[in-house]
Amino acid sequence: MVAQNASSRSGQSGPVSRTQKTASVTPGNITTLQTLVVDFAFVGARVGDIPSVSPAAAPVAGILIGQPYILANDVVKIPFFNITAGTLNQTAISLNVGLAKKL
Repeated sequence: MVAQNASSRSGQSGPVSRTQKTASVTPGNITTLQTLVVDFAFVGARVGDIPSVSPAAAPVAGILIGQPYILANDVVKIPFFNITAGTLNQTAISLNVGLAKKL
């Protein structure tokens, strides 16, 4: 299930449009001190847009969610970091993924 909400506002750097989607992702096993990047389909995302992510619940202890980024249209990449000395399994987690675009 994906929910979408769009709004616009004007900031110091000019008008900004913001869209948000909520979805469940399952990164799976992340080995010791490694990063696993999950691709999240976000139609309308473009290189140069500013993505953000916030979890609806806490990730597994020892896993950090990094700054999302866009390398190709319609895909937001979300990094998950394992900061422990063992392999961790991040089960399904609900994320709020936002996208800011300059108008």
